[in-house]
Amino acid sequence: MAMAGKPQIWFFDDGIHNAPPKDNDMIHFELISTTGPARPYGKVSRYFYEKAPGSKYVTVNMDSEYLDPLSGIQETEISKLKDAARKGEVLAAVFDWDRTLTMIEGISAPPSLMTHSVNQYKNDLVKKYKTMEGMEKMSDKDVAHYYLHNPADGDTEKDVAKRPNLIATMFHDLQTMSIPIFILTNNSAAKVVDGVQDQRGLLVDMLKQIGVDIPKDHIIFNYVRNKGEMIMDTILPMVEAERRKGGRRTRRKRVRFQTKRKTYRKKKRVTHTKKRGTKKRGTKKRNRKN
Repeated sequence: MAMAGKPQIWFFDDGIHNAPPKDNDMIHFELISTTGPARPYGKVSRYFYEKAPGSKYVTVNMDSEYLDPLSGIQETEISKLKDAARKGEVLAAVFDWDRTLTMIEGISAPPSLMTHSVNQYKNDLVKKYKTMEGMEKMSDKDVAHYYLHNPADGDTEKDVAKRPNLIATMFHDLQTMSIPIFILTNNSAAKVVDGVQDQRGLLVDMLKQIGVDIPKDHIIFNYVRNKGEMIMDTILPMVEAERRKGGRRTRRKRVRFQTKRKTYRKKKRVTHTKKRGTKKRGTKKRNRKN
């Protein structure tokens, strides 16, 4: 439910069951369309088939990938979000991962409980599973584009980069407006068990491959039935804490500037009150910090 004049947390997800209650005026929910229950509805771009032709990764995995050509956030939703952000209506932006940021349901589970990068991820998969042979021939950026691309865009390297670039531009625009970004997902790659499991580095690095940096702690695993609860209980306090921290930093800068300005004016007045003919004292040159 929208409330005029009050910034809201904009939440994008492909599951209607994750919509917040109608009386929740803090969350603006945007439902991402899908074809139906998770299963293969289409095929990835031919560009990826050519990365390791004949390999088991291609013949065993690509044809059975859970790609949904109707899913994923697209230009319409992105334009709507940007317009709201420019009007000051967006407090934060929260995105589901599977079939929202991506157009694929799930990812191949990382073999290592501590996964830090796309490079580690693909090499670990190849070492553990014979059916993943050939994935190591894909670059780290190819892996990111594999999950984020829209196969309808075409079969060239430039084509598979179109949707990732669209997402990257959206993230950059939000960050320029100081709007925090979160990923809230049921994907186990976001699950954290202190000292035992943390695979969020994989998702962080995927986004880095398209030129986006977000803090690791902004990737959050959903532990409850309705994600609206997680947003209110976990993400909203983080947003409020960051806003308070940013406000204090801004006030400190303003105080320092005003102090410097008063000092300068005071010195300037003293200079003008000197008597004519007074001999100037020598001044010592100081190095300035840039």
